[in-house]
Amino acid sequence: MSVKNNLCGYITVFAAAAMFLISTTGCTPLEKPDTDQSSFSSASDISAVSEEEKENVTSDKNYSLPADKPDGTESEWQIRLVNINNPLPESYKPETVSFPNNAQQGVSVDVRMKDALDDMIAAAQKDGTGLYVYSAYRSFQRQTELFDNSVGQLMQQGKTKADAESETAKNIAVPGTSEHQYGLAADIVNADFFVTNPSGVLDVSFDETQASKWLRSNAHKYGFILRYPKDKTGITKINYEPWHYRYVGKEHAANIKNLGITLEEYVK
Repeated sequence: MSVKNNLCGYITVFAAAAMFLISTTGCTPLEKPDTDQSSFSSASDISAVSEEEKENVTSDKNYSLPADKPDGTESEWQIRLVNINNPLPESYKPETVSFPNNAQQGVSVDVRMKDALDDMIAAAQKDGTGLYVYSAYRSFQRQTELFDNSVGQLMQQGKTKADAESETAKNIAVPGTSEHQYGLAADIVNADFFVTNPSGVLDVSFDETQASKWLRSNAHKYGFILRYPKDKTGITKINYEPWHYRYVGKEHAANIKNLGITLEEYVK
């Protein structure tokens, strides 16, 4: 038999096999049948919550990211952990946009959370609660200024530099470890904050305001979580801040609120 006849025979056999595959699977040889490749890990192994509560978590992967990768998939950037153990590179700068807050220059926020922040403030206003974005994105340089100023003030009060830095870090994140530098955090207070707090100093008395109560009940609906809860300081290493909210997206915010955990526990 000639080479030509051999080749024709091979083609005929291949074509027959292809037709059989199409008739039985509905797919061409180059297509893959639909398969369910979903998995469930992430927050499902958190020991601090019950099995019933764990079942409500819809996250399906481990979202803890390397420090040099600020952006990943759509979900990964939302829950990127930024803290003392997961610093940002000094050169990191998100794409920001100006957000009005009745100040002359406003504040800057990550463009990826602006619409959600707009929606949340509008919803609060509709419910009769005025919200004010006190602070949002900060550069590495600005975070350094705030940290160093606090350290200096504490040293003037007699503390050693080491003690002053340790005390400051409980309230002002060490430069490079602040969520404000990531762009997805906002300090949110009541609209008349400067009337009730002429000094402009944030303190836990905000916890008793209508604005704080509204945020605790509704922020997750717009993708925000209370980042540093009162009973979780041992985990976050940051003192209770009832004004500090972090954007993580609606799905993750609902999960975190439902479980009553921190972002550290959620991405563990």
